[in-house]
Amino acid sequence: VLYQFHSNRLEELAEQLITTLAKPMAGPLTPETLVVHGTGTRQWLSLQIATQQGIAGNLEYLFPAEFIWWLYRRQLPEVPITNAFDLPTLTWRVLAQLENQGELPTHETLTQYLSTTDEHGRWHLARRLARMYEQYLLYRPDWITRWEQGHDAKDWQASLWRQLMRHGDDRHWLALQPALYRSLDVHSTAINLPSRLSLFALPTLSPGYLQTLQRVSEQT
Repeated sequence: VLYQFHSNRLEELAEQLITTLAKPMAGPLTPETLVVHGTGTRQWLSLQIATQQGIAGNLEYLFPAEFIWWLYRRQLPEVPITNAFDLPTLTWRVLAQLENQGELPTHETLTQYLSTTDEHGRWHLARRLARMYEQYLLYRPDWITRWEQGHDAKDWQASLWRQLMRHGDDRHWLALQPALYRSLDVHSTAINLPSRLSLFALPTLSPGYLQTLQRVSEQT
């Protein structure tokens, strides 16, 4: 079941969360799982909990992308511990492809840039491309699907993405989503999940993340 609390003041949201956390869960030693937007919110919320409860312990904080992968891993045993498409890992994977110029897609601007830049420049380009692909997975899944089906052959971003899929793990959260939904359909309840999950003051979630959260909440 998904419960929502709304306020334009973080203090009021924190009060509601602390009231909720005061209610015991089925397992007394089970950590509270809290999903927050960033480190600043995590530190602030821990301080609020400690101020009101005297201690802020046994809390497991996750950021949204980590949370989604955590959900997948608990429901699907075949999902690896490491997400090959988190930003740091994806950055290194893109960099490896940029340095393997013999297999790079043909594109005049890309080829010219790589021929004139140094290792530092390639790293920054890999970082930008990894962040871009991360955003495509979140907000343009239709593009990712088209690319993986072989469309847009002249688009170098599509070609580079397909190259990433051929070299290394290709199991990103979007590709695993159908398996997650099938698993939820088979089981009457979501398995291996704690009795309570709390998402605190998230400014936005992608449609795909929201859909996943809704499906899981229907069976918890």
